[in-house]
Amino acid sequence: MALAGDDSTLAVEDYYPVISDLFYQKKIAIQKFNYITRQWEEKFIQTGTPILYFCANPTEKFIDNTALIGTGTLPAINYTECDNWIYDWHDNEGFFDLATIKTFGLTVEEYHIYDDFHNGADLGKAAFYKDIINYNVPTYLTPKNKNSYILMSAGADGIFGTKDDVCNF
Repeated sequence: MALAGDDSTLAVEDYYPVISDLFYQKKIAIQKFNYITRQWEEKFIQTGTPILYFCANPTEKFIDNTALIGTGTLPAINYTECDNWIYDWHDNEGFFDLATIKTFGLTVEEYHIYDDFHNGADLGKAAFYKDIINYNVPTYLTPKNKNSYILMSAGADGIFGTKDDVCNF
């Protein structure tokens, strides 16, 4: 898969769009094809963060279907099986492991809360799964939108996993 501006040798139909939010974080350069001159040109655009898509697999489990929510703490969770859960954190792992868009050119990089690469093993996964738990179901752990999908924007701060994230739940 190629993102717009990755390689000017690709045909226009080889580019795949990245849907982004309107919380403009950075001005970036992209390659745009000028149909009048039949040439690739560099164009600067304002960009937000990508809107992430997680497709539900409703036939799978979520964390531990036997774990009760209650007032106690969650049981120890084995995240090595999360690719077989209703929602798979790995679907957007590449975006979580990147520094934020506004980091480029700063002296200190900012990383997403859901990032395992920089935050430590399973800390990003744990934050992600905790944030998508449907606490309106009081008896067992289940995610929000368990039969459909989740859309997620990093919000105005450009960091996935903070309180200003915009989601479809």
